[in-house]
Amino acid sequence: MVTTPQKNSIADIPPLLLSEIEKRVTASGFDDLTPVVDEITGKYGSAVKAILFYGSCLQKADVYDGLVDLYVIVDSYHNACKSRVAAVFNRLLPPNVYYLEVTENDRLIRVKYAVISLDQFQKGCSEKWFHSSLWARFVQPSAILYVSDEEVRIAVIHSIARAVITFLKRVIPCASDEFTAMTLYAQGLALSYRAELRPEKQERIKKLVEAGVEWFNAICVHALSATGYTLNPVPGTDPQVWQADIDAGSRRRCRFEWRLRQVHGKVLSVLRLFKAAFTFSGGVDYALWKIDRHSGVNIEATPFMRRHPVLAMLILWWRVLSKGAVR
Repeated sequence: MVTTPQKNSIADIPPLLLSEIEKRVTASGFDDLTPVVDEITGKYGSAVKAILFYGSCLQKADVYDGLVDLYVIVDSYHNACKSRVAAVFNRLLPPNVYYLEVTENDRLIRVKYAVISLDQFQKGCSEKWFHSSLWARFVQPSAILYVSDEEVRIAVIHSIARAVITFLKRVIPCASDEFTAMTLYAQGLALSYRAELRPEKQERIKKLVEAGVEWFNAICVHALSATGYTLNPVPGTDPQVWQADIDAGSRRRCRFEWRLRQVHGKVLSVLRLFKAAFTFSGGVDYALWKIDRHSGVNIEATPFMRRHPVLAMLILWWRVLSKGAVR
């Protein structure tokens, strides 16, 4: 029987996994984002330790089509946040999300960036973080746009590697007895999106899998040995198929934990939408856009809602419930 794997440490991370991630997160071809990096580092100064690029614009390699998604990793919220209230919110309910517009080559780049401390980023990519919001996000393709020094670069790469291992440990027991990297990736992403406000539509998950499967195939094979599960490759299969020897207790526990994440995640999503009304100009519009994007429920923002974000979020939450956007 397979026992529950222990939480991974740096020593548990396979060197080949680290080298593969290092090769793939080294950013190139994103010169158009240089003014964005300059704007962020100019705003937060020496508090910025790293800037990570992820999401659909990265996958399409087009920073002008859509909303550029960034994670800004800072040394501390005290140094990064202008107000004590913002720092407290960021610590209690990370990350704070902000909006930025930068013009490059006479074209507008729209940016949504999340601010998180290095210590919470490291925890969020590990098994110390119950919810999948970080470790399932950074199992997907990402690129380092900026790091302050070599020590931080190594810390970020190790964190992404831990995210991959954590993802595998928490998805494999819910997978079938035989799986490929692609089917495992697809099921894991589907589980993680169900743990948000509402699951992504199946066609979107399919597109996410197709966009990231090359990345995941390359790193998955180097991470499987760190999961602690008995996984045997099936000879002569292409793509590679693995057989998992997982005991029934581990499978039941995995399914139960994902049900808990669904409840936990929906509460977190709502709280973060409330918080978004205060963290940047246009927060109400962002919350409405986020709901529309994830659920297909379209609610128009009124001038009253923009003037009174707290009351707006209460009204918004009621409308979302009445329209069935949260299940």
